[in-house]
Amino acid sequence: SAPPNKEKIHDIQKKVLQYVPPDLRSDPLYIVPDAADRAEVAATKRFRRQKAVQKKKRPAANADAPRNKRAAESDNQ
Repeated sequence: SAPPNKEKIHDIQKKVLQYVPPDLRSDPLYIVPDAADRAEVAATKRFRRQKAVQKKKRPAANADAPRNKRAAESDNQ
C-alpha cells in the first residue's frame, strides 16, 4: 500500500482531530506528525502558495491585444 500523504495527515491534525472522540484518537490515522514532517509540509504548502501568486501576477502574453471572439466566429460561418 502507498505511504500516507503527509499533507493530509497535517490537515487532519489541524482541522479534524478536535472533533474525533478520545477513544478513537489512538488510530494510526490520527498520530501526531513529528516536527520534521510538519516543517516539510509547511514548506511544500508555502512553495505552492508562492507559485500560485507568481502565476497570478504574471501577465498573459497577449493581454494588450483586443479579444474579438465574436468577429472570429462570424468569419468562420
